[in-house]
Amino acid sequence: MIISVEEALKQGVENIAGAQPRPDFVFSSRIDSGSKKNIWFSSVLEDLINKNLSIQNYSEKYIQSLSFIFVVFPDADNGVDWKERKSYTRARKILKLEIKLPDYQRFCDATKQEAMKIMAEQTLRGTEKFLSKVKDFDYPKFYTDLKELLEKEGIL
Repeated sequence: MIISVEEALKQGVENIAGAQPRPDFVFSSRIDSGSKKNIWFSSVLEDLINKNLSIQNYSEKYIQSLSFIFVVFPDADNGVDWKERKSYTRARKILKLEIKLPDYQRFCDATKQEAMKIMAEQTLRGTEKFLSKVKDFDYPKFYTDLKELLEKEGIL
């Protein structure tokens, strides 16, 4: 039996896909099986950033959600050649940054703390590369706030 989202909420069902508003900051990935172990720690970064920063402090109308997509494949991978890029979904005001993590094997072999540091460093690098020229986005303030948060939490 199929029921509406509204009916499911009335019945007390929690965690309905699409029922909650999209977080300000989303971390996702394009990976192979070798990097799966450490990429899960990106959820720690996502929670930390969403609890401490708000996209509204940096963009008034252009961006409602900012996605960081880590691309993690072996350097000699013969599959799809994923490039770093920025894309924007105008209707939903979502800005997506695809960030390639360097040194695949180092990331796969890293401890949790090392993996989080790599992802934090690459998030800052991607922020600098892609957001520094975005209109209606206070890049200097965001970069400073993000870096200070990551340092305060001992990730950097």
